[in-house]
Amino acid sequence: MQEPAAPLQSSSGVPVTTSPKDSGTSDTTTAFDNVDLVNANLVGKLAILRAGSSRTEDNLLSVFVGLKNETARVLQVEIQTIYKDSSGQALTQGTENWIPMKLKPHEEAQYRSVAISEDAADFLVRIRRAVPAVSTSSSGSGQ
Repeated sequence: MQEPAAPLQSSSGVPVTTSPKDSGTSDTTTAFDNVDLVNANLVGKLAILRAGSSRTEDNLLSVFVGLKNETARVLQVEIQTIYKDSSGQALTQGTENWIPMKLKPHEEAQYRSVAISEDAADFLVRIRRAVPAVSTSSSGSGQ
């Protein structure tokens, strides 16, 4: 019987889990170092199935991350991609948008992003729990 693979570590030190069916496959590569779970409470709820990048025909860096909601509830996350040049410096300081993503119970989904500059040589995909929307209602509920 094969021993299960140890959880991979994201760059923040938070374990990144893989789906049992994908453990030990070619998708489990060092590209997981490029995925950062910002919230520790996502561990065990969100599985990173695969992560990687390739070049488009226009020589732009294209990034992908396969995700799976491991829970029986809807999971709302936000994803941000930071592109870096060959020296590791971020190409867009402070202008990276958080993209909302809603995963149904046990749903697998793929996130993709393409750099806007050929200077992008590396990347970091950050995933966090969605920030709840602030209600602008003035109904005066007193709470």
